[in-house]
Amino acid sequence: STWQAVRATRAERQVSRERDEAMVQKRRADDQATRAERERHAAEMQSELIQQMLASASPDQVKGSNYTVRQMLDDFAASIAGKMADQPLVEASLRSTIGIAYWRLGEGKKSLEQATRSLELRRRALGAGHEKVADSLADVALAYHELGLWPDAERHADRVDRHVADRAPRRDVGRERRVE
Repeated sequence: STWQAVRATRAERQVSRERDEAMVQKRRADDQATRAERERHAAEMQSELIQQMLASASPDQVKGSNYTVRQMLDDFAASIAGKMADQPLVEASLRSTIGIAYWRLGEGKKSLEQATRSLELRRRALGAGHEKVADSLADVALAYHELGLWPDAERHADRVDRHVADRAPRRDVGRERRVE
């Protein structure tokens, strides 16, 4: 009768809600599996490229025993161009590392090239507000500093400072209470 109809309607609604929730959970699990697979692929790609780079430093290779770190970085930087169109963050990370290595070797121009490319890739992939973009801005500032281009170095360092300030937790001073 009427109670049975009400119960049946409630049961149908409950089954519908549970089915919808199960679909949402399945979608989340599928998204996580896809993300994990993408990250696994990126890690494998990075590992393979680094192994290739390090193998090129072997004196048994065609390069000979006088092969320098600068030459290895030059070759590696050139070899990754165009190889990672589907993995821009992997490329950005590698270019950042290469840029820092060049900076430590006193190669400001090459450091700037790598840091700038890393910045472009990260901005495109992550958006201007991401912390990795701030890391790349800092790399660019270091490269400009190495080149003695102080205004450019300061401008990029200021952008890093603003980025950090934008990310800092805000306090509402007017609502804070002093405990005495």
